Amino acid sequence: MILVVVGSYAAFVSRDNENIKYRDESEDLLRWAAPLTPCIIDRYGQLEYGAVPLLGTDMHGGNIALRISRAILTNLKLAVLGSLWPFLLFGITAGILIGYDQSDIKRIFKERGRIPYRILQQIVDWLVEVLHAMPQLLLLLIAVVVTNKTLENSYTRMLVIMMSLGFISIPKLALTIKDRIGFLESEEFIIAAKASGLSDRQIIFRHILYYDMAGVIVSQITYMMLQSVMIETVVTFLGYGIKSSRYESIGKLIIEYQNDLPIQGAGSPLAIIPLLTLVIISIVGNMVVKVLDEQYA
Repeated sequence: MILVVVGSYAAFVSRDNENIKYRDESEDLLRWAAPLTPCIIDRYGQLEYGAVPLLGTDMHGGNIALRISRAILTNLKLAVLGSLWPFLLFGITAGILIGYDQSDIKRIFKERGRIPYRILQQIVDWLVEVLHAMPQLLLLLIAVVVTNKTLENSYTRMLVIMMSLGFISIPKLALTIKDRIGFLESEEFIIAAKASGLSDRQIIFRHILYYDMAGVIVSQITYMMLQSVMIETVVTFLGYGIKSSRYESIGKLIIEYQNDLPIQGAGSPLAIIPLLTLVIISIVGNMVVKVLDEQYA
């Protein structure tokens, strides 16, 4: 929710305000100025009196709050367009295939004379188990190295890394759905639903995934978005992530502000804001995941 709200703010205001600078009375840039400090606002060469924004200015005299919101918007896009869709699409599909033995898919394959459902189920189950057994960090490291050698555009490279994260994380969702379906198949309401004539597709998507597992899936989505933010930050900080001036990201801001951190009396406390943002996202995200897991366990 925090990512969505702040990202939406950035989408509305970034185009009009990204080049605004904040200056002092001598029209020099206000570097690391405290919030609400009286200043001169340089709006595309037009000067007007005003105050420093809520989170202050950075070393370039720019709006820290705006840069943070743009960074979160970038991280949100990377999470949704990169890691989230393969995680949900293939995770749910694989979970249903290996978990529900009597689904309509079985009959469809038989009717069309294609590969028997049981063989497909065993192949998918084997792939999920193999992917689950392999170290995720190793697979992600391979993805980072390969994309760094093959892709020049840093944003595209990070998008591919996020997609790799989504595919690597498929077993987490697929095995959860498999176990839940296996547990619910013998429950009375599922037996009653079958006896009432409901199709297997209706039982899977309406009664199991929607009514019973909606909270679990939302928890998994929250976890995946949190993972995406953390991975982007680490990869970018190590020098393999976003470098283009067209995009902001939390990892990029941490790198940019690291030399101005308030260490041994030097630097500015405002340089901590990107790190603090990352900590807040981590804490809130983990709290949401924990609450959802406890509620729908």
